[in-house]
Amino acid sequence: LIIDKFLDSHARSSKEIEIDAEELVDLVIVLEKILWHGFKCKSSTPFSTASEDLWTALKLFTKNNAPLIETFRSVSALENLPTAITRIRAFLRMLLMKKELHDFFGTISTFNLSQFYENWAFMRSECGQVLAPMLLAFKVFDCNLLLDFNVLNDLPTNIDMSKYIKQIRCTNHLEGSSKEEVEQERNFQVVLAQKQFLEDQNKKLIQGLREKEQPEKDHIDEYTRKIEELKKTLKEEEQRNEKTEKLCAILQDENRKLRNTIEKQLTDFSQLISVIKKKVIENDSSTKGTMKHFESEISEIAISHSNKIDSITRKFEIIRQHLIGRSNRSEEEFYDLVAKMEKKQIELQEAQKKKEESLQRVNELEQESQAAHSALQELAELRLIYNQTTQKLQETEQALVDLGPQLSHSKLQIVMMKEQLLPASEWVKDSDVTHCLSCNAEFTVTLRKHHCRRCGQIFCDQCSSNKVNLPSHAKQVRVCLPCFDFLKETVHSTTIIT
Repeated sequence: LIIDKFLDSHARSSKEIEIDAEELVDLVIVLEKILWHGFKCKSSTPFSTASEDLWTALKLFTKNNAPLIETFRSVSALENLPTAITRIRAFLRMLLMKKELHDFFGTISTFNLSQFYENWAFMRSECGQVLAPMLLAFKVFDCNLLLDFNVLNDLPTNIDMSKYIKQIRCTNHLEGSSKEEVEQERNFQVVLAQKQFLEDQNKKLIQGLREKEQPEKDHIDEYTRKIEELKKTLKEEEQRNEKTEKLCAILQDENRKLRNTIEKQLTDFSQLISVIKKKVIENDSSTKGTMKHFESEISEIAISHSNKIDSITRKFEIIRQHLIGRSNRSEEEFYDLVAKMEKKQIELQEAQKKKEESLQRVNELEQESQAAHSALQELAELRLIYNQTTQKLQETEQALVDLGPQLSHSKLQIVMMKEQLLPASEWVKDSDVTHCLSCNAEFTVTLRKHHCRRCGQIFCDQCSSNKVNLPSHAKQVRVCLPCFDFLKETVHSTTIIT
């Protein structure tokens, strides 16, 4: 209704729409409600809202379409829209201004919406599939809409539909028109077709231009990155060269200082060597005489020392022979004493080991004795409890034996009396029943009707095949399955008591 009213009002007038035309505002509100209808809120954090979840879903819907991605990023970059709901409304208005509303809803229809919308949601219905073609007519209009926070935040949630409801007109509105009106309408349709053709051609040219510009942009980005890397490398090399030049200057200064020092030292050394040569020549003559004197004295000292060593060697040999004779006896006694001490040490270690084993065995026996004493006490208590329990059990069994027959007989009499005191069941007429009450099978000539002798209802042969003894009948009679289960449970409870 909104689209029809909008086209009727603006199709034959200017294609530039005023700011926030009433029909466009209502259309955006309805499209927002369509996006909300049946949306599954999947908040990943406790602080996120449903609006933020829908905004995230819109981002997923536009990820495979470059123009839609650009529109989404433009809205996200608006700093005056802090809330998710205002960004959603601004996104719809931006799509309308950029003539991408048809593309957006067409893209949504290609998605698997089961993870975003419920089964009953508008976007998953047949109406949602035909929504995109209905919005194709807005491509011929140019409009400017406000993206102010106050305007978007205060938008009404409901619209007045009475102004869009009108009487149904004949589809062929050209009937009865004059030739001028027919010609005017034909020219109008031609202009619309030409504008649509131009917009399609413009869209194709823009798409082709973007495809051609993309490789160039990639090359430019790559060259820019390489230039930045080369600049960075050049700067590092310049810094390295500066450090090298400074280091070379320092090394040259040190080398010059070292060379001057070495030259000065060489001059001093040459003078010192000449002085030393003179002294060596002077001392050489005196040294030769002194060496001859020293050699004569050393030979005399060596002869005297040799004589003293010979006398000391003879005395040492005499003392050694005397000590060997005394040490042989002491050594034998020492070894015997050591052997006895080792034997006593071994015996002492064995005795110590046996003592430790005996102490360990005594401790184990004491622990076993304490455990046995505790076990005897516990056994005596258990025997006393067992005797008392056995005595109580015997008394209980004897009481049950005495009271069992009386209780079973009384229980059976009570059950029989209840059965006799039950009011007579109403006997259902055959003509009132056409289907089995239990299995709902239809009665036919081959499938006969049978009355339950207890409740009076009508069943088929299979559902009333059980037979029991009733107080009101001398022989076994046919009963339905519910009555049979009830009587069986009664008899079973009586048997348990017996």
